[in-house]
Amino acid sequence: MSIFKRFRRPGRDDTPAGPAFVEDRAMLDLEVAAARDFVVRTGRFEPAAQMLEQIGSNWDRRALCVETLAESILKNPAWFVAWTHAQPDSADRIVVEAQVAVNAAWEARGGGWARDTSSEAFAEFARILEHAERACLLACEAAPQDPTPWVTRLWVTIGRGAPREVFEARWSELLARDPHSRFGHNSALQYLAAKWYGSHEEMYAFARKAAAQAPAGSPLALLVLQAHIEYQLRENDRDSDFDIDAFWSHPERRADLDAALATYPKDGAGRNPTWLHDLSILTYSLAMSDRWIDLAVQFAAANNSVYEYPWYYTSRGFLAEAFRNSQEALAPYRD
Repeated sequence: MSIFKRFRRPGRDDTPAGPAFVEDRAMLDLEVAAARDFVVRTGRFEPAAQMLEQIGSNWDRRALCVETLAESILKNPAWFVAWTHAQPDSADRIVVEAQVAVNAAWEARGGGWARDTSSEAFAEFARILEHAERACLLACEAAPQDPTPWVTRLWVTIGRGAPREVFEARWSELLARDPHSRFGHNSALQYLAAKWYGSHEEMYAFARKAAAQAPAGSPLALLVLQAHIEYQLRENDRDSDFDIDAFWSHPERRADLDAALATYPKDGAGRNPTWLHDLSILTYSLAMSDRWIDLAVQFAAANNSVYEYPWYYTSRGFLAEAFRNSQEALAPYRD
């Protein structure tokens, strides 16, 4: 779901073991993945267009589909070129094109900290973002009820360092179309994080308010845990003495984990399209907190899979160790 892999530290051990590590933007949505694979393989755009039409106003699934299709275009654009020639005025096509432009900008920038990014990369980033801004505006006009291009536009807002009033205006437009957008809240949390244009205090206030107002079963209940992850990453980079274990064992973090476990459905009922991303936030937080039995339950709920975010901030070795610990903790309770 994250548009880029930022600030990943080298892993201690990249041995692939434990739960399946999912990097596909489709997040185990088999229909979306099948449509993407077909158009890439054949160069025919129709299944992609039909998939978006079928999804309709299931906004989070639409955003997931748009991101999945857009990612494939940077690698194999033939099917999208065919779509552009056949249906240049298609609102769905224009929305996907905006996401392609934003992806291209972040690809040019790279995923490192600003201090590790060359001036040439920044210049290309800025150049492509200008085009992406125009593409997003066209998408918002072409699909006026759709929150998806407003989510895409928030990433332009982040990339261009737009002032707070611009962010607030665009955020309001998104909320007017989908007040509980999972993709939108993910983008807004990044803008408000200390690593971008906000602070820890602003990020936490935003996350706690969204979690408190979330409908029953909403993945926004996990937004506070996502804020904890962002805090950990920021402080661990800034302070070599930052104690990750003490951070996650703090009573406030434990209480937030208890609240998330009590609120987020365990049986998969009514799962959001981003369920794997969201359960991965939960399993990561449980692993960092050494809560092995709870972790075993959540790994099972995720079909023993994790999405790349936030697990790509650790090593595959850590993931494998966490999985082993969870299974060993559960062993005495098995028949």
